[in-house]
Amino acid sequence: MKMNGRTFHKVTLIGLINGLLLGWIMKWVEMLSGKQVYKLLLNVDFLPLIGAVSWSEESLFFFHLLFSLAITYSTFIFYIL
Repeated sequence: MKMNGRTFHKVTLIGLINGLLLGWIMKWVEMLSGKQVYKLLLNVDFLPLIGAVSWSEESLFFFHLLFSLAITYSTFIFYIL
């Protein structure tokens, strides 16, 4: 399977949907249980430059979506191509 425009859009959509669903589920679990799983999902302290800045929740969720896309693309390239 080649990585043409249509495949690229499908992989992008899959990555965004997975990232959004994981974020919403973790937020819901945190609200119901009180465990800080959503906060852990958005934790970027391990990144040298990004972790040093105090980011808003929206910015951290955007980073989460970027990581979700990167993982989805990597998985696609490793297993499919």
